[in-house]
Order: sequence, then structure tokens, then C-alpha cells
Amino acid sequence: MERLLGFLLLLGLSVSIWVPGAAAAYPERQINMLVGLSPGGSNDIFARTLAEALKGILPQPVVVVNKTGGSASIATSEVVHSRPDGYNLLTMYSPAATILPHTNPNLPYKGPGNLQFVSPMGIIPIVLGSRSNAPWKTLQEMIEYARKNPGKVKLGHTGIGSLAHLAGEDLNQAAKVDISLVPFTGTAPVVTAILGGHVDLVTTNPTPLLGALRAGTMRVLGIYTEKRSAAYPDVPTLKECGYKVGTHNTKYAVAGPKGLPKEVVQTLYNACTKAMKSEAFQKFTQGNEVTLDYGTLEEIAQNLQADWGFYEKFLQKVKLQ
Repeated sequence: MERLLGFLLLLGLSVSIWVPGAAAAYPERQINMLVGLSPGGSNDIFARTLAEALKGILPQPVVVVNKTGGSASIATSEVVHSRPDGYNLLTMYSPAATILPHTNPNLPYKGPGNLQFVSPMGIIPIVLGSRSNAPWKTLQEMIEYARKNPGKVKLGHTGIGSLAHLAGEDLNQAAKVDISLVPFTGTAPVVTAILGGHVDLVTTNPTPLLGALRAGTMRVLGIYTEKRSAAYPDVPTLKECGYKVGTHNTKYAVAGPKGLPKEVVQTLYNACTKAMKSEAFQKFTQGNEVTLDYGTLEEIAQNLQADWGFYEKFLQKVKLQ
């Protein structure tokens, strides 16, 4: 009997020490970071560089998982509806949150407000590129050529409703020209087409053009930013040339579903901020012309919500909604 009482007492002490539902220190297992676009693109490289930089900062690995399809809406949807525990994150591709909800009302999310952001943003501007042997050297010369030759100048983009397409539409409206907008199935076919002389212009982020730009076979005519880029100090913005276009860019930020615990959000924010300041990540940003925005999570959410509002009105204006 004494042994039985002793065993029960020991069991009682053990049970009293264990508290059901007690939160373990986050993260206690692997974190999956979904990427909605194909391997090798800017979104994928951003995610993989960040995951590598997080080694030694977080006690568990961050594994990049490519879930392609629907212009990144499949990966975005999966994270929006995942369990809010911090183990399924998204390297957000901004058009999936700021443009697609307007062009596809059947998406199971409505915009950036359905995500909880947990890290700073990387921003890559949209540029207007041209072959170096084109019959113009500057943006103004190209516009004058396009006005004298309506419909003759062809601009390649990555598909109807894409960020690149809307940047082209914006240029047509702001400059009052008739540049033919030619859709392709992705960035690689567009670059092949312009280098092959099948189109005259391209709207894209500069990453896929870097090889041709460095070789001197292409040039940047203008940038869809508020101020000049440090990467192209001699290239004017479209706005400074007098064309009232929007600020078109691709934004990457790590996000999770709404409802993430505050301590999880803070852990991820601290870790990602530290990782993005590492030498390896800084080298990536400089090599790919990524600007980092270390604003607060509230500012990041507001920034993306402003983009969402801009594209809502712009798509109505160009009758693409």
C-alpha cells in the first residue's frame, strides 16, 4: 500500500508539472516558406537567399517550397487559409495580392488585408527596356517615334492583367501614344522576343535583363519609380519626363495567415530583419537591384493596401477589371 501511495504521489507531481496546451518556444520544427512562382525567378531567389541567411538565426530550418500556378495565387491562397501557427509562410509576390483579386473575384482571398506580414519588404522597380540598336536613344525619342508611327512600336509583356502589362497600358495613356502591347506566357519568352527583334520594348523588373544590359545589347529608357534608381543614375523616371504614370514595382515580403500569435510575428520580424542585414543578403540585393524597406509591419501593410487601391481604380480606368 505504501508503494502504491508513493507511486500515485509521484504521478500526481508529474502531472502537476505538465501543463496541457503550454506553448513551446517557437519555432520547434521546420518552417515551410511557399513561393508562388517558378524556381530561378526573382521571387524564388529572394526566398532562397533569405532562407539561407536565416540559418543560425532561427533554431529550425526554413525550407523553400515552390507552389506554382495562378500567377502565385495558389501559394497565396494556401497560406491565407493555413493554420496560424507560423509554420507555413509565404514569400509574397505583390501582384498576387494587389492586382489578381480585382481581375479574378473568385479567388479565396481579397487582397493584402488577408495576410499578416512578418518581415521587411524587398522592392524591385519595373523598367522600360529597349534594344541598344533601336531607332531611339532616349525615352523622349521613343515617344516621338511612337507618335509618328501609331501601332508600329511593339511592347512585350508577361500577359493580360500582369504588372508588366498594366505598366505598358499606363505608358500609353500617360504619353497619349499607341504602342502595341504584345502578351507572352512569361518573362523568358519576352526577353527572347526583344533580343530577337520581334518586339521593340519590354516592361519588366531588371533582373532578367541584367545580362543584356551589362553586355550593352539593351538599355533602360525609363523607370516607374518616384525618384531615380542608384543602379541607373543617368536614367530618368517616367514621372520626371512628364508622364503621370503610377509607381509600378514588385514587392516581396514574408507573410503568414491572419491570427498569428504576436510572439511568433515578433520572432519572425526580428529574425528576418537581422538576416536581411547580413553580408550575403546585402550582396544579393545589390546584384539584383532590390531595395529593402525596413518599415514597420503596419507601414508595410498600408503600403500594399495603397497599391491594392491604386490598381482597383486603374483597372476600371483601362476596362480590365
